[in-house]
Amino acid sequence: MGWGGGYVARYVATVERPVKPFEDRRLLIWAGALMAAAQLLGLVAPYLVKIAIDDGIAAGEASVLLWVGVAGVAIYGLMALSKFGGTWFATRAGEEEWERYRNRLFQHVQNLPLQRLKDQRVGDLAARIYGDTYQLKQLATSVMPAALSLVIGVGGAVVILLVLAPQLVLLAVLPIPLAFLVIRWFRKYVRPLSKQRMERYGRLHSHLHEALSGAEDARALNAQQELASRVEAAGAEMKAADLRLAWHRSRLGPAADFGISLMLLGTLVAGGMLAIQGTLTVGTVVVFYFYVGRCLGPMRSIPGMVYGWHSARAAQERIGELLAMETEAPVSDDAEEAPPGPLSVEARALRFQYESGTAALDGLELSIPAGGRVAILGPSGVGKSTTARHLLRLLPADAGDLLLQGIPVIRWRTADLRRRVGYVGQEVFLFDGTLAQNLTLGLDEDPPEDDLLAACETAQLGDLLETRGGLEFPVGESGGRLSGGQRKRVALARALLRGPDLLIIDQMATDLEEGLNERIFEALRLRGLTLVYFGHRVPAGLQPEAVYWMERGQLSPYEPGRFEEAAPAVGRG
Repeated sequence: MGWGGGYVARYVATVERPVKPFEDRRLLIWAGALMAAAQLLGLVAPYLVKIAIDDGIAAGEASVLLWVGVAGVAIYGLMALSKFGGTWFATRAGEEEWERYRNRLFQHVQNLPLQRLKDQRVGDLAARIYGDTYQLKQLATSVMPAALSLVIGVGGAVVILLVLAPQLVLLAVLPIPLAFLVIRWFRKYVRPLSKQRMERYGRLHSHLHEALSGAEDARALNAQQELASRVEAAGAEMKAADLRLAWHRSRLGPAADFGISLMLLGTLVAGGMLAIQGTLTVGTVVVFYFYVGRCLGPMRSIPGMVYGWHSARAAQERIGELLAMETEAPVSDDAEEAPPGPLSVEARALRFQYESGTAALDGLELSIPAGGRVAILGPSGVGKSTTARHLLRLLPADAGDLLLQGIPVIRWRTADLRRRVGYVGQEVFLFDGTLAQNLTLGLDEDPPEDDLLAACETAQLGDLLETRGGLEFPVGESGGRLSGGQRKRVALARALLRGPDLLIIDQMATDLEEGLNERIFEALRLRGLTLVYFGHRVPAGLQPEAVYWMERGQLSPYEPGRFEEAAPAVGRG
């Protein structure tokens, strides 16, 4: 392939890549066809001016002017309809693609391993899911129409100019190769600057999220100004990136306008001289001027088109980086189903290390019979919560075996595991909705109200239902209208609604008074399920059949008095 063929192939590949995200291209095809029709009709319209001047006005033929008027109405009407249809289909294509990619990215993020997810900034993820995908929408709604206008408008106008006055064509098309040279120079700045702007936009979002989420602690620590300074610094970085991008764009726009104005002026002067010499008719000069404007006009959109194009390419790179992160491995095809009833738990030489290199579990051994109650105690940071997450298969073990009812946890169907294993974590997730909506989160069907009330009764939420107006009480964003202890009890009621055969509770006793603990755990004992409690002390009412002490990722039987020096809070309460 020669130099020219190689250049064309590279250009086609460049054109194709940004369009690839659009899986269903039917709307784009319709949009492109209608926009192309509008552009072609727009090329016909100026020729009516030549006919009106040379064959109508100059010849004194009023009938010609009448037919020109009728033809003009028809052409402009069709052109308006085509523009409307093209714009509508392009907007629909952009909106549907934006929605599809938002949903795809969010689902992908949800399925990332917890370790990888915790390493990401929430604000940056939100910026990629919302802001970067928006650039793909702009590809359809802004860049594609401008590109079609440029290609068809310029190409068609050049062909017509060759027919009308070949001696003036060189002057009219002179800016075209210069424009492509400018684009090649401009693009090497736009894409990296666009990506940098998006990254700084994500960083600003992250700082805003942190500052707003920690507003209470910030006030308690008198740290509002420090957090505000972090947000302002991130905003200043984003502003700097915006200004660098605007600097290049602002130079290209006026330069394009200046060059186009000179070409139009040159065409008018040269064409007028040819008309004076009798080489061209006045009508030809006028319509030639119109077509030169038609040829050069779309070039005014080049700065915006190039900016939008490379912004979309930069967004694609960031989206691709996110999609390249591996999600959790799917469950094997030979998934097994345990018989109904309480679940036994067995861990054999279980090992796990975080990506930071911290060994959380180091050969952990644990055996709990079906229906048993066990308390696992220990200071913070020794692997209690990590063990709880392994029981839910939220973290993958590096080595060893973990079995529920004799079945390796990795061979459980995810839906069965989530239904049969209830979990109350240290950090409770509640969203901005009613209490009932938070209780039924994740359930395929809404349970009867009696089941909701029964779960609330076991979790000792009766006082909340009385004082806040029942199940339709709005809990606020992140459960902000509830106390820490109330949020824990809501999480417990939510877990109980699933009818679990194994219940894992991570650190609840310290959030509740002793009387509440006793009533809650006495009610849980009557359910006959397997119960594993992780914390610093044994809660009142649990009456565990075994108590273990956890340290350095290993378990050993708890002996009263042996560990008090290391953890004074340990003991029965």
